[in-house]
Amino acid sequence: MQVQKKNNEAINAFSQSVKLAKEVDRPQLILNDYRLLASVYKALKKTDKEVEYLNKAASLNDSIYNNLSSAITLSFNKITKEDEEEKMKAKNQAVLWYGGISFVIITVLSLYFYQQIKRKKKKLVESKQIILQQEEETKILKRKLSENHEQIIQLAKKNSVGFLSLFQKTYPEVCQQLLKINPRLSHSDLSFCAMIWLGFSSKEIAQYSSMEHRSVQTKKYRLRKKLYLDAESDLYQSIKSIAETE
Repeated sequence: MQVQKKNNEAINAFSQSVKLAKEVDRPQLILNDYRLLASVYKALKKTDKEVEYLNKAASLNDSIYNNLSSAITLSFNKITKEDEEEKMKAKNQAVLWYGGISFVIITVLSLYFYQQIKRKKKKLVESKQIILQQEEETKILKRKLSENHEQIIQLAKKNSVGFLSLFQKTYPEVCQQLLKINPRLSHSDLSFCAMIWLGFSSKEIAQYSSMEHRSVQTKKYRLRKKLYLDAESDLYQSIKSIAETE
């Protein structure tokens, strides 16, 4: 959830940057933001959004290139026209002047592209660092959840008093959502719901809780009423979906 939050914050930040860049007419900044958004959606495995922003970036990049080419063409056309008008007056000076203008244009363009490439590389490095950090955090979280999940299963099978405590610590949203529906659910109710959420069958619940199978069915009936579920609802699916609504 923390990784998801960071990714959402990154998407909001880059989207806001795109909006501001459009207002001040900075296409190069927009291009960089499109590429960064594509990178974040790639990390989220949202291929459709990644492709969408990659296409936007490609289209904008072509537009910037075409505009730049047009500007250069217009500039050279102007120089050529001035050359034709002035060559009768000072041919040698015109040659030097054109050479100077060409040098300035090439120098300015070279500096411009150098700065853009430098900024792009910096953005890419920062983006990669963020993605790598998020991937590492995700791996740690998955490993921790996997270790805790196995321990929870074993505690449930042993009918240990520490079962519900570790379950709530590992999957806090489950009990939180259940208590939102009915704040009066008891410790026993929550433990029963936790075993259902983990996928234990009625037979397994009876075995691990030292209950008769008939008592488990009675417990399910009472729990259904406490969660305000109708008779047609699947208790297992309902508890699963309740815990996933956060």
